[in-house]
Amino acid sequence: LGVRNAGNDDVNVTYIAGSLNVPNNFAFYVTNFTVNAYGDAIVKPRQEATFMYEFVVDPQFAGHSLQLALTTFYDEAGASYATTFFNATVPVLDPKVVFDRELVMIYLTLAGVAVLA
Repeated sequence: LGVRNAGNDDVNVTYIAGSLNVPNNFAFYVTNFTVNAYGDAIVKPRQEATFMYEFVVDPQFAGHSLQLALTTFYDEAGASYATTFFNATVPVLDPKVVFDRELVMIYLTLAGVAVLA
């Protein structure tokens, strides 16, 4: 996560959290990821900072599309805020599969079109 502080006050990034949800029913959590706490990670005015957030998806969800939501929690000028910086439906791929068959077919089709053009 990249944070740019365009304001006049310090921004204290406290933690990032994430979850996988059912795409058509966001209230149904499939899994919650570990909260990554940063403590006093201060971003000064007119400064930028980058924060790492890593997670691992259980292989049992391979072959499904799930809603991935990633949210950062921070304090600024004595108030607490939360901003969801990523919220989209994503495919969960099987880690044992070296390539995605659908993607390979798209590349082959594009290569065929390029040869015929």
